[in-house]
Amino acid sequence: MFVATSVGATGLASTGQWLPADGGRFVSMLDEVRTATAEQMCVSALLWLQGETDANFGVSREAYRDALVAFAAGVENAMACRVPVVAGVIGRIEEDILIDPDAADAIRQGTLDAIDASPDLYPGPWTYDLPIHNLHFADDAAGPLLDRWCAAIGEAPTGLRCSP
Repeated sequence: MFVATSVGATGLASTGQWLPADGGRFVSMLDEVRTATAEQMCVSALLWLQGETDANFGVSREAYRDALVAFAAGVENAMACRVPVVAGVIGRIEEDILIDPDAADAIRQGTLDAIDASPDLYPGPWTYDLPIHNLHFADDAAGPLLDRWCAAIGEAPTGLRCSP
């Protein structure tokens, strides 16, 4: 089963929406997991690919790192079993999108720093070279993106294996 809890245009460090202490999206995510698992609160992994909103707000590398580490720790504390957070690295930003490329790079680097800093975070796919349309992946990115997620999930201690 795949429990989708994502919501577009939300922030981690910039808005706090996904932070465990007071983030409404974090609470909603837990509620959705609670419902999907019949109150068991145990899933094999949490897949994370976010950061464009934080880049848009100019969040620093350090602030994003700290927020992502806090998010992963909050997931670990809220669940009834060990839940690895597999964090993907955001893709490139097209020139017509009003996000500073340096700000997007700060989020990418903050993600990598968080993975290095947290025992609860594992590397997800790089998406920088995949074709995009605005901030979203183009249709022809679906196959390579699935392959990369499968590889990342297989490398993390999820107990999961997938076939693209």
